[in-house]
Amino acid sequence: MRKKLVVLFLVFFFVGAAPAAGDQVVDRVVAVVNGEIITLFELEQKAQPILERFRNEQKGNLSETQGKEVRKRVLQNMIDNMLLQQEAERLEMEIEDSKIRERIRDIKNQRNWDDERLAQMLAKEGLEREEFEDNLREDMLRRRLVNAMVRRKLVVTEEEIQNYYDEHQDEFSQEKKVYLRLLVVPSRKKAETLRQRIVEGELDFAQAAREFSQGPAAEQGGDLGWVQWDDLASKWKDVLRSTDQGSITKPFPLQGQTALLYLEQMQEGEAQPLSAVRDTIAEQLRGPKFEKQLDTYLQRLRDKAVIDIRL
Repeated sequence: MRKKLVVLFLVFFFVGAAPAAGDQVVDRVVAVVNGEIITLFELEQKAQPILERFRNEQKGNLSETQGKEVRKRVLQNMIDNMLLQQEAERLEMEIEDSKIRERIRDIKNQRNWDDERLAQMLAKEGLEREEFEDNLREDMLRRRLVNAMVRRKLVVTEEEIQNYYDEHQDEFSQEKKVYLRLLVVPSRKKAETLRQRIVEGELDFAQAAREFSQGPAAEQGGDLGWVQWDDLASKWKDVLRSTDQGSITKPFPLQGQTALLYLEQMQEGEAQPLSAVRDTIAEQLRGPKFEKQLDTYLQRLRDKAVIDIRL
């Protein structure tokens, strides 16, 4: 989805800006947008990380045609970003300095950086602190414009939410899970003997695990806690299917030893009520609507603009 502008901007910004070593870029104008220019050097700064990612994915060089297509898409994103920036300025939108400081704090917290680490990363990207803050301000300005002109105008009706819920019940079911204890011993005979003693009440499973188990969590009575059913190995599922809650499985082989499972609790998968997933559904439904409305809004800006592409 080539028009996820703000996301792309941040990806370009943080992945790395410099052209690949050895590349020589003869600078020239590749686009003029309402009198503002985009240079070939600026385009290469944005395109190189994307080209490098494709090279890594393909494990080889891109063809000339592929390289041109990537640059063409990157340039269109740059033009769209410039149009959004110009429109935000025309509407006299502003981002307060306090918002910039708050965004920088968020970035540092998300990456567990201090000021020194941030400075190191900016230096690596060849950015001054002021330039970094200007980039953030422009990005936040575009976000504010898009929210005002597109996102806030999206409407998802209760009927749409209900229909989606009815048609996608499997998406909103809580996963089946089991609470297990595990006992692992060297031989099947030992496992059968211990199982019989537990069933007859001579000792409980946790006590047996603490005394005899050579498996994980032995000191905790073999307590594995809650485990998602889908995460269990097929052999575990097989023995548990024939075991009631509060019962012990039959012995089964486990990595050259023999194991017993105690099924302490089981929670069957069940559909969550609509009230619990309404917001999730609404956000899912907004996604395609947002893309469509953003495309429409950008096309209106393009239609009004004077754009000269020289790539």
